[in-house]
Amino acid sequence: MRVVVSQFATTFNVQENLATCIRMINGAAVCKPSIIVLPELCNTQFCNTQSCYVDHNQAWDQALATDGNFLQRIAEQAQQHNCYIVLNVTLRRDLLGDLPLNKSNISITTCLFSPLGKLIHQQDKQTLTGYEKDVFISASKVAEVVTTPFGKLGLLTGNEDMTFEAARRLALDGVQLMCHSNNAFALDQSSLHGPARAFENKVFFVAANKIGSLVPEQLSQQQSQQSPQQCLVGAGHSQIVAANGRVLAEMPNSEEGFIFADIDLADCDSTNIK
Repeated sequence: MRVVVSQFATTFNVQENLATCIRMINGAAVCKPSIIVLPELCNTQFCNTQSCYVDHNQAWDQALATDGNFLQRIAEQAQQHNCYIVLNVTLRRDLLGDLPLNKSNISITTCLFSPLGKLIHQQDKQTLTGYEKDVFISASKVAEVVTTPFGKLGLLTGNEDMTFEAARRLALDGVQLMCHSNNAFALDQSSLHGPARAFENKVFFVAANKIGSLVPEQLSQQQSQQSPQQCLVGAGHSQIVAANGRVLAEMPNSEEGFIFADIDLADCDSTNIK
């Protein structure tokens, strides 16, 4: 099977982000992939080390409805290109955003679309850190393995690859391909944690990360003036890692684009881990 990873920047404009996602999917589709993996938070900008929203209602405005245009357009792309698409976004989990005490539920959710243009699986982020805890809700159930015609895959988000637990649970359930949507400025996830999760679990590990500013333009300008060395910029280095920990393909840190690799899930041996 052919796996594609795409990396790009997003803005605080949801419609611009949808256009970017479609443009990147169309570009990646030229190599006829079985699956395309996109970064974390494709509909917005957010960094867990800063408060990026004015209030909870702004976070609600940035989030998507499950039956809205954004997800429908991505579903159409999956059908058009006859491939699976992994997309991570913030989702509205209530009917209304302006609830008492600003307690409306918003999740960080990875969505899996099938080649039939259907949203077949949603996986809420398991572990929230920093300012994510102030805005979003975490998963109410453990991650599940998804069975597809080409094999079993699991979905990871953000810092869930930085410890072994989330990946190991999926591996013990028979996963062969881990799809990781990320939104990180640190380099250690691509240089250390991703390859480690692949090697220790004997599975393929595919990670898509952001580039560009991880915070809205106004915050980014303030940050640059106050402390240029601390600007929060996506680290990129999206990659595809074999089940033996070898990096098969990797993006340069600051370039928009995609990479692909042909993999055989029969090379996985997660049945022997304990």
